[in-house]
Amino acid sequence: MIVLKKIIDIDPVIKLLLFCLLFYFLSNLNIQPSHQSSNQNNQYIYIEIEKGGNFPQVYQININSLSSAPLSPSILDSQIVNGKKYYLDKNDNVYKTSQITGKHKIALGIPLNINTAGLHDFMALPGIGQITAQRILDHRKSHGSLRISRN
Repeated sequence: MIVLKKIIDIDPVIKLLLFCLLFYFLSNLNIQPSHQSSNQNNQYIYIEIEKGGNFPQVYQININSLSSAPLSPSILDSQIVNGKKYYLDKNDNVYKTSQITGKHKIALGIPLNINTAGLHDFMALPGIGQITAQRILDHRKSHGSLRISRN
């Protein structure tokens, strides 16, 4: 009870400072689930497979154990790329590829390529509507690909 009274009697500015410090430390706290290791040995890619016109399925694949993934041999023979969609015929042969939609990429945490994304891909981003997405495409068309530098 005495400790609570002492906390209540603290100057409001100091309370705010203590709250900000607590928020800062908690927001920078990196907690990993127990089933994940802290090293980057488990790197995953996501691909989407549509077979014979059926509903497409998204697969999470560990790139370190690609040979054990439940994929058809024709997909394993081709170059597997994160965010790619594979169309299979009834014999499990790849006859076409494309990109996973922007909505699916965002949901899976796959970055959008600003130089190849389409109108609906940009519109899947929060805060980007049709007008802004079209402006991005128009700028890209008139000025060419955007160069992104990482410092």
